[in-house]
Amino acid sequence: MAVAVAVAGALLVATRSGPEGSPQEPPLPASVHHLAGRVIAEAADGTPLVSLPDASHQSAVRPGPTTAGARPVLVESDGEVVWQAHGSLSGAFYPGASTAGTRPDSLADRATAAVVPAAGAGPATTTPVSLVSLSDGARTSLGVANDAVGDPRTRGAFVSVTAAVQPAGRSAGMDSLADSAVALRQSGGQNTVLATATQLDRYAGIDPRQVVNLTLFPDPDGGKIAVVLNPVGAAAGNATVVVLDRGGHRLGSLSAANGPAEYTTLYWSPNGESLAFASFTGVGSALAVMSPDYRVATQSLQPGTRLGHCAWSPDGAWVLCQAAFDSSTASAVNWVLARNDAGLDPVYSIRASGDPVAWIP
Repeated sequence: MAVAVAVAGALLVATRSGPEGSPQEPPLPASVHHLAGRVIAEAADGTPLVSLPDASHQSAVRPGPTTAGARPVLVESDGEVVWQAHGSLSGAFYPGASTAGTRPDSLADRATAAVVPAAGAGPATTTPVSLVSLSDGARTSLGVANDAVGDPRTRGAFVSVTAAVQPAGRSAGMDSLADSAVALRQSGGQNTVLATATQLDRYAGIDPRQVVNLTLFPDPDGGKIAVVLNPVGAAAGNATVVVLDRGGHRLGSLSAANGPAEYTTLYWSPNGESLAFASFTGVGSALAVMSPDYRVATQSLQPGTRLGHCAWSPDGAWVLCQAAFDSSTASAVNWVLARNDAGLDPVYSIRASGDPVAWIP
């Protein structure tokens, strides 16, 4: 069954032709068939898959051994590390698999170490965070945190932490959590607080007494970090976003009206100028992209569609996401593809398998 996408009040279906006996669908344009690079995806059973961006020639890739002197990490997403040896894809590696069963959350210092936090149980939970060297497995403690992501510039991590004391001004029912903060911790022991949750609330234009859970998304260069403010105890909806530089200065923000769905992942473009994410609209879920001037282009998806991981093309011109949807007869997983211009219009749907992890040259 094809994925249908609602665009500007019309039903747009743009996929490859279905199997014999199924309704024929408009083909993808030639520009899509000729897109460069390969898409790495993860099958439901964890097997790495590789295919062309239009999902043709999709095949499984078995992890291969690491070779001495090879650049170890090519790209990573949500703890999945794709290895490169002598310029070709050699397999997938999960450093956390051999360290007490935990998987790394992200990479640090240009992919020389993985940040491994223990799984948190909620907004008030703090858990141990470690740097694990990808070369020899050596661990360096970074203390405890609620969320932790690798800093691309240093052997360290951006973390969200819970303060030991309550901030003043919390109203009744809002003070079950202490005021959290965003900090940068480095392996040498440096700890720099970038902003407290109360400051971030004010930056985002929301009630500074609102308790929020902070999730962190540094750009590929580490020059700035998008902080998602997920309200605790509020009805499900969109979250607000504040973008900070490495010194904690506010660069821009997104309101809940056009921000990401709560507790979803944000995906920076390769040049660190745009953000892709799933959002809620008045008619359901949507694919959204924030431009460098903090404006958001949004395209609504077929009702019931749930966006999974997203991957940007190496040139930042296209964004590809998993799109799972349910119908009365079947559950299907496809990919949705949109060009990062003209308001993401149109959005194409591609029959494919797996959750996109990365789009590599």
